Formats: sequence, C-alpha cells, structure tokens
Amino acid sequence: RRQSPEKAGPEYRQAVQLRQRLPQEPEYLARLIRVLLKLEAPDELDRAAALAQKLVGLQPEHAGYQTLKARVAFYRQDFDGCIRLVESLPDEDATSAGAERLFLLAMARHQRGREGDRSRARQDYDQALEQMQRESAGDMAMIELRDEAAKLLEIAAKPSSEPPPAAAEPKSE
Repeated sequence: RRQSPEKAGPEYRQAVQLRQRLPQEPEYLARLIRVLLKLEAPDELDRAAALAQKLVGLQPEHAGYQTLKARVAFYRQDFDGCIRLVESLPDEDATSAGAERLFLLAMARHQRGREGDRSRARQDYDQALEQMQRESAGDMAMIELRDEAAKLLEIAAKPSSEPPPAAAEPKSE
C-alpha cells in the first residue's frame, strides 16, 4: 500500500542521498526516478523529468524506460506528452508491460478530457485490466497503478491479486 509522502518522505529522501553515491547506470536511474515519483513534490518531479530524459538518452530503445518517462510526464500533468510517448512504443517490446502502458493511457486520456477521451480511457483501462490479469496479476507495482487508475476513473477495482475466499465446508459431527 502506498504511504503518504509526509510519512515516507524522510525515508525516500535518505534513499535518494544514498543513491547519489552509486554510478549513473540505467537501472539505478530508473529506481531513483521511481522514488522521486513517490515523493510527489513539484521539485522532485522536475528532477525526475531531467533524469528520465537522461535515462532515455542512455538507452533509447528500452521501452520500459520510455514508459517510465511517460509516467513522469503524466505526474507532471503533461497528458499529451504521456500519450505521445506511450503510443510511440512498439507493441512487441517485452521491456515494458503492456498493462502499464494501457493504465497510463487511460489515466492520461481521462485527465486530458478531449472529446472521446473518457470513453477511450475506459476502454484502455478494461484492456489493461485483462492484460494485467493474464500477465502480471500479483505484481504489486502493477496493482498500485491499477488502483490509481481505477480511483482516477472512478471505477471500483476488483482485487485480482487476492485468492478467492475459501468456501465454508459443513462440519460433520
């Protein structure tokens, strides 16, 4: 479950300070960007955007890093930029989960609010949910993104990662 920035902020900032001692390798940059996104502060989002640009420059063919850059764009309220980035990604690339891309598209379209965006956002969400259940049902990061998208689109999210309740068996006496 996602902690509030007020509670998690000191720990995240300490992690960022420790992270700065590590080399500028792509996966470390990606992790730092994810931490900065959790802080949700405007200056941290600006920093995340600069790092995402650097990250994509290091490995422009990596769709996972492009998707992370799109997520940064979404949190910076650049909905058109988020949509452009996600739509430009090759479908067959395995470095970025398709459900993640579709959840981002759903949220960005919903927020952008142009004619037809809301219904298209719902379609993207439904498609993302199906893909998530097939490919990454227990992935906590994906569950958090699904829940965030559901809340934004005002959809009651179904807990797909939890096992169904056990049926009560009659006791024999």
